[in-house]
Formats: sequence, structure tokens, C-alpha cells
Amino acid sequence: MAHVVFHAACFYEKNGTFTNAERRVRRIKKAVNPPGEVLADWKITSRLAGAMGYNMDYTGPDKIMDEIARTPEYKVCAVRVSTMPEQIG
Repeated sequence: MAHVVFHAACFYEKNGTFTNAERRVRRIKKAVNPPGEVLADWKITSRLAGAMGYNMDYTGPDKIMDEIARTPEYKVCAVRVSTMPEQIG
């Protein structure tokens, strides 16, 4: 039995992106609100990092994508999550 459980939103309960097995970045569009106290993965990670003393002061998927786009492999992704096409790559 787990001592800690993080209630993470499933893919249709959040906005963001994922990289598939073909290394293509795909956009996720929120279709419904998550139930109860369920959070998007980025919020869980940010809060956990903050609790451990590392400030991840993100305000949403766009800010995270800005940081990801600074890496050479994802330079093509220098777009806003909210305005990006369905697929890049």
C-alpha cells in the first residue's frame, strides 16, 4: 500500500503536450474539468519541488514549454502550448 498518493489528472482533464514514441510533440486539450482535488502533472511536480526547496514557479503549460524549447532537441517547439498545432515533428 502506498504511503503517498498524488491525484493526477488524466490526459483529457488537462492542457499541455506529450512526446510520443515517434518523437513527435502532441498537444493535449482539456475536455473536462478534473474531479475534486485532482491536479495536472506539472502542478504536482511544481508543488513537490517547492516542498523540497527547489522553486519551480510555473504558472501553466506555456511557461514549461518555454523552458523545454530552450533545449536543442526541442528548439522547434518554441511556440505557445495554447496556440500550437496538433502535432510538431
